Amino acid sequence: MTPTLRVARPTDDIAALLPFYRDGLGFSVLAEFRDHDGFDGVMLGAPGAPYHL
Repeated sequence: MTPTLRVARPTDDIAALLPFYRDGLGFSVLAEFRDHDGFDGVMLGAPGAPYHL
């Protein structure tokens, strides 16, 4: 099993940051969640890569 590094960046406006990471840096949206214990989030990265942002 390959370990996966996950780095979280808190924000109050995911929609404003998503174009930078997805379109500007070329990351793929791997998963999204809404209202998980009061938090929303987007997991970005490259499919199969050992990291998630």
